[in-house]
Amino acid sequence: MCVGANDDPVPSGQCCVSTSNRNFVGRQGQGAMTHLASSAVVAASAIAGTIATPDMIGASA
Repeated sequence: MCVGANDDPVPSGQCCVSTSNRNFVGRQGQGAMTHLASSAVVAASAIAGTIATPDMIGASA
């Protein structure tokens, strides 16, 4: 997610992984938690369905 300015913010109490270069309270949605990460970690997390590192994805293949 980038800024959550569209009609699809992160629901309250949920978390997301973002490649944004900064974060502030409510950026991706009110009550949402954002973890800032590299592009590689975000891509691995999207594949895994949970926060993951690229080496975690390679190990499961």
